[in-house]
Amino acid sequence: MRVVAWNVQHGGGSRVARIIAALVALNPDVLVLSEHRATGPLASALNERGWIHQIGLADPSGGYAAVLIASRRALRNLDPQYPDAQCSPRWAHVEVADSGWAVAGALIPGHNRDHPHRKEQFWDFVVSEFAPLAARRPTLLIGDLNTGLHRIDETGATLRCSEHMMALREAGWMDVWHALHPNVRPPSSWWEPMTGNGFRLDHTFLSPCSPPALAIDYPRVVDGAPTTRAGAPKGCG
Repeated sequence: MRVVAWNVQHGGGSRVARIIAALVALNPDVLVLSEHRATGPLASALNERGWIHQIGLADPSGGYAAVLIASRRALRNLDPQYPDAQCSPRWAHVEVADSGWAVAGALIPGHNRDHPHRKEQFWDFVVSEFAPLAARRPTLLIGDLNTGLHRIDETGATLRCSEHMMALREAGWMDVWHALHPNVRPPSSWWEPMTGNGFRLDHTFLSPCSPPALAIDYPRVVDGAPTTRAGAPKGCG
């Protein structure tokens, strides 16, 4: 089963046609899209191209803080689902029919002064509620997890909730990049605009009982479409 995760940023905006072309070129079985906008054209465009099974809650604010899972195979919601109504669109946990796999897509929030504990609460849910239950079956946890390991996924030690990610690893969940490339520093997936410092915030984990992954990649450009702002030609976002 081939899975592609992509934070499309602000629902894709004017880049939707290029994003769709890139996804068609990649031809995955399952898509996990972050910053999906329920009122945007992306879901219907995917449906027209064969990803007809879709699960994802609309952002109650009308914005784009949401995850969409789209699949060529039937999907079924699995527990646990994220309990906080404000953040539940940032999470989707599904079974992919006739595959033997479950997929959990996450768009974990960043630190917010108005909600200073929201990121930690989301990670608490992942580590304490989701991970023990999902560990019983082959499960892929994938998406914009908005943290990483100090001095591995960043040059310094600034990322919040790094200790949560370490706890996930200590519980037997396998970082796919490190499993396949143990001696290679993981690529960055986001760059701080002011300093240009790179961070890997987008991750793929396998549950302890999962079979090993065959491959993982962080392409900057797919079929001419930038997958990150850093990979975009000047003037493209």
